[in-house]
Amino acid sequence: MRSVTIFGGTFDPIHYAHLIIAQDILEKIGTQKLLFLPTLDPPHKKSFAPFPDRVNMVNLATRGNPRFQCSDIEKRLPGPSYTINILRAIKKESEISNISFIIGMDSAVEFKTWKDPDDLLEEFEIVVIPRPFYTKEDVLPRFKKKMNFLNTRKIEISSTEIRERIRKGKKIKYLTPDSVIDYIEKKDLYK
Repeated sequence: MRSVTIFGGTFDPIHYAHLIIAQDILEKIGTQKLLFLPTLDPPHKKSFAPFPDRVNMVNLATRGNPRFQCSDIEKRLPGPSYTINILRAIKKESEISNISFIIGMDSAVEFKTWKDPDDLLEEFEIVVIPRPFYTKEDVLPRFKKKMNFLNTRKIEISSTEIRERIRKGKKIKYLTPDSVIDYIEKKDLYK
C-alpha cells in the first residue's frame, strides 16, 4: 500500500455522516485506502462504549467498502496515544509511503497543544475538514500554511444524538447502518 488516509475519532458509535465524509475524502484526496482509527482513550472526551465494541462497530459499518479499513493499533502501542507516535507506527508497520491524517477544524485550531505539531506537519499531510463554529482564520498562520483544507458535505448526524436517542428509547434507523444498530441492541450499548 503506497498511500493511505487516516480518519481518527471515537466513533461512539460510527454513523452515516462519518461514512459519507470518509467517501468524500477518498474521492477528493485520491488515496487508495481510508483507515478508520478509533481512539483508545480519548483525551478530550469520555467514551461510552468500550474500545473493542467501537472497533467492531466500525468494522461492521465499513464491511461493504473494500477501500475502508479499521485499525486497532492504539491498543498495541505503549504509553500515551499521541498522534505522531500512532502515525509513525502505522507508517512503519504498513510500509506506507504517504499518510494523510484527517482532523476537524476544531482540532486544527487547537493544533498548538498537540505533541510535536511541527514534526507532524513535516512528516504527514494534515487534512482539515469543516466543523461548526470554527473557520480557517482561527488556525495559527504557521500551521495553516502547511495544512490542506478540504470542503466536505455537512451532515447533521452526531454520535451524541444517537446515544441520546437510544437512552430515550427512540429509533436510530437511517442514522447508522443496520449492522451497527443490531450490534448496539445485541450488546445493550448506550442505555
